[in-house]
Amino acid sequence: MLRIPERVRYETEAKRGYLYVAEADGKPVCRLRYTGKMDDWDLQMFKWSSERYDAGNDFMFGGGTLEECIGAAIQRYQL
Repeated sequence: MLRIPERVRYETEAKRGYLYVAEADGKPVCRLRYTGKMDDWDLQMFKWSSERYDAGNDFMFGGGTLEECIGAAIQRYQL
């Protein structure tokens, strides 16, 4: 089960084939691309160094369910 810290709130927005996840203050965290299967979403982390989403998957997370992807993103930034 995904455990999201209570002190952090997230917003999501579906746009152009992606589900964008951001903190409530608008800071981007990641985006998820639907691959045609509910248990196989593609995770792209937001890289603050380039201010772009990591389409090259430098994060080295292959993807998974929505819960797995968002959990990996939260863990990555230790939010």
